[in-house]
Amino acid sequence: MHQALATIFAQFGLTSHAPDALQALDVGRRAQLLAALQAGATELAEGATDDDLAALHEVVAAVEAVDATVPPSAVQAPAQRPVTATRVRRPASTLPRPSVHASPITAAGGRPIAANDVAAEMATALDQLSRGIVTASFAPRGRVLVASVASNGAWPRLGADSAANATTITAAVAAHQAALVASGGICGPVPALHDYPNVRATTARPIRNALVRLEGDRGGVRLIPPPSLADVAAGITVWTEANDQNPVAPATKGIVTMDCPTEVEVLVHAVVQRLRFGNFRGRFQPEQVAQWLDVLAVAHARTAEQELLDAIDAGSTATNAGQVLGAARDVLAVLDRAGAQYRDRQRLDDEAFLLAILPSWLRSAMRTDFTRQLPGDNAAAMTNAQVDQLFTARQISPVWALDAEPLTATQGDGAPLNGWPSTVTLRLFAPGTWAFIDGGALNLGVVRDPELNQTNDAETFAETFEAAVQLGLDSVAIEAAVCPDGSTSSTVDLVGICETGS
Repeated sequence: MHQALATIFAQFGLTSHAPDALQALDVGRRAQLLAALQAGATELAEGATDDDLAALHEVVAAVEAVDATVPPSAVQAPAQRPVTATRVRRPASTLPRPSVHASPITAAGGRPIAANDVAAEMATALDQLSRGIVTASFAPRGRVLVASVASNGAWPRLGADSAANATTITAAVAAHQAALVASGGICGPVPALHDYPNVRATTARPIRNALVRLEGDRGGVRLIPPPSLADVAAGITVWTEANDQNPVAPATKGIVTMDCPTEVEVLVHAVVQRLRFGNFRGRFQPEQVAQWLDVLAVAHARTAEQELLDAIDAGSTATNAGQVLGAARDVLAVLDRAGAQYRDRQRLDDEAFLLAILPSWLRSAMRTDFTRQLPGDNAAAMTNAQVDQLFTARQISPVWALDAEPLTATQGDGAPLNGWPSTVTLRLFAPGTWAFIDGGALNLGVVRDPELNQTNDAETFAETFEAAVQLGLDSVAIEAAVCPDGSTSSTVDLVGICETGS
């Protein structure tokens, strides 16, 4: 007899699996025997041969056969997978698990387990069933014991009285609902967020950086404006041979006399930034103070750039241009025309580059225009660099100003998204026409004085001294009508376009 089977039999005073010996056990002992066989199924399978497994099924069938409550059909052993005479290996999932702590839950065979081990016991039983190690005939009525829970008598029980059962069920449901209501909500303080999004607006100064820089250590500059071609025109004479014999037209050779032009003095202005905060705020909310200082620096850059633009506009010749096609083609065509006129007026080389200060949003509006044009040229995928190339191909260096003609913010309450501006100002001039006067900066950092100390406050103070000055030549500010509707010369009638000067 298999050693593990003999050990189990010895616990019940049996020496063999003969039917008469098993019949001598009462019903309770036979049930205990079946449970012990199931609990020791893994040990029984260790080293079992085909004959051992057959003998084991005979024992189970004999135990169930003598139980009058079990029909004969329930003791039929299910078909077994072929098992060789080699040792049957135990799967890793069936290895004994140590008990974590005492628990009222008991596995088959009386081994205490924790609540989270029940699923593992179930998986073990299913694995043994699928491999033929344990069959459904290992327990009365074909059920396989996995685990059992001992009741302490405190749980509600149902009996034969239907009215009492209804009362018990209603009370249990009410108690469950009350427990759900009592456990709802957060019921506790949530943590405060002291970190801020790492999305910082730029403090870039593209207009300032595009201009010639002059030192303004004395608070400004004073200069004599340079002459223009018109100023020296009187000094140019064409003297022919005929006129030389009879000086009539002209009677004399022209001459221009240098006068003493009015000096131009440009003084710097200060763009100031100040922030006051309490000492408590600075001590216990440093992240918040740092964020305010970041935003204040951005506001300073915007105001300073707009001041430069105002000075350039005041010294530029204002003009305008109407809409002909889509925004992209109109802007390029207007700059083609204005650039040619500027070079001609100043007698610049045809390859001479000009600066064009353009609002940064214009680049996106031009891409929108290309996106809306007739398909087929992949213009919808145009990048910023490709847009820039459209200007450099015309000997124009674009300066994308962040603060020129800001876009109008869309109102809330479901209002439609604002459209692109209907006009754009194109500022065009030769490099060196405008200069930036750099008067330096004064940065006092964190300021504390008796007055601030009285209110337990502190202050940051900084200011830049700067201005724009026109050194020579001229500049133009063109207000051009634009609409990024994708119009091209193939979709719009251009008859009479030259009659309007476009």
